[in-house]
This record gives sequence, C-alpha cells and structure tokens, in this order.
Amino acid sequence: MGDWSMFEAIVPTQYGVPLHLHESQEEWFWVLSGKFKFEVGDDLGELSAGGSLLAPRQIPHRWQNVDGSNGRLVILAQPAGLLETFFDELYRFTPEQDRKS
Repeated sequence: MGDWSMFEAIVPTQYGVPLHLHESQEEWFWVLSGKFKFEVGDDLGELSAGGSLLAPRQIPHRWQNVDGSNGRLVILAQPAGLLETFFDELYRFTPEQDRKS
C-alpha cells in the first residue's frame, strides 16, 4: 500500500493522450518545460513550466503539449497499479528523434 510511480515524460509537440480515467489511481502532473492543455472533469486550462495539477481517481482527464517544441512532464501516480506498463508502451510510440529534449 502507498506505492507510487514517478515518470519524466518528454512529449512531442501537439502530442496528447485521449480522454480516460483511472479507477484506482490519483495522477499528478508537474510541467518542467513547454505548455500543456489539460482537461480534468469539467475544468479546462493550460499549464506552463512550474505548474502542476492533480487528476483524481475516477475523474476523466486528458492532456496535450500545445507548445511548438518538445515539452517535459513529471507524472506521479499513486498507487502505482499498471501505469508503469502504460508509460513503457507510450515511450515505444514516441518517435526516436523526439525522445530527446
């Protein structure tokens, strides 16, 4: 119990994830660089470097890099669940040239 996973994601411009929710995990985002559009439940907004937000469990959410270059996010999930597998798969679909900031 109390386990968590933390990832740094290098996100290509205009890339995002579809609307989804996690039954059992809270997901917290911290923007290291770039500008990201977030939708969490009925709330819409943009965050730049230094901004953070929480997507509570069972609340639909999505995000997208709306900057003109790669962005970087720290993503923390608690409890860890299967999110490590999700982000491993996400990395596989990121073009190799975009894996560097």
